Amino acid sequence: GFLADGTPFNTGGKSVKDVAGYALKDLLVGSEGTLAIVTEATLKLIPPPQDKKTFLAYFSDTRTAGEAVSRIIAAKIIPSTMEIMDKATINCVEDFSAIGLPREMAALLLIEVDGHPAMVAEEAQGVQKVLEEVGAAEVHLARDAEHAGQLAAARRTALSALARVSPTTLLEDATVPRSKLAETFDLIEALTEKYKLKVGTFGHAGDGNLHPTVLCDERDQDEMERAHAFYEE
Repeated sequence: GFLADGTPFNTGGKSVKDVAGYALKDLLVGSEGTLAIVTEATLKLIPPPQDKKTFLAYFSDTRTAGEAVSRIIAAKIIPSTMEIMDKATINCVEDFSAIGLPREMAALLLIEVDGHPAMVAEEAQGVQKVLEEVGAAEVHLARDAEHAGQLAAARRTALSALARVSPTTLLEDATVPRSKLAETFDLIEALTEKYKLKVGTFGHAGDGNLHPTVLCDERDQDEMERAHAFYEE
């Protein structure tokens, strides 16, 4: 790659352990192109998992969905996928994809565990137990790989589906401790009501990364001011 002043550079290597000097690779990845440009990258591949199970859990309120995430992590289960969508996002995705998501539910979690079959079976049992304990309204297991792929594809359409609703889409990229997800959803809902906005929230619940997305119209100055106040608070 090249640094900002045009100096060429290489970083990283094939060694399993490399602790000498600065962790330039991590720094440059995190800088997202502001410190240098990457012209070539060598990636390490891992074999595909031997087995996987995909859950779709629905909740009557977002707080319970957030609590489910916290408890799954506390149970020392690290899903390969744990995505969350609130009611507004569910409805937009259903309008966009028509895969049969229940519009009346307040939130859904898409959870996938993968790896060795024995480990997958154990972790899937643990996920099921947590979802039952927190009081998930419905829990479904993907019928097959094709069904699991459809569910994952629906999640990937979340932003596109939301963007169709209003002329302007404002998206935030917020990260909170996973133990605070329930409180964060409470706050988002309270601020949505306070500022009288249309907001859809989705994200990577497994790492506490949420995308509260305001659906608005940049031609409406008052609405835009309320949207920016929403994010500031």
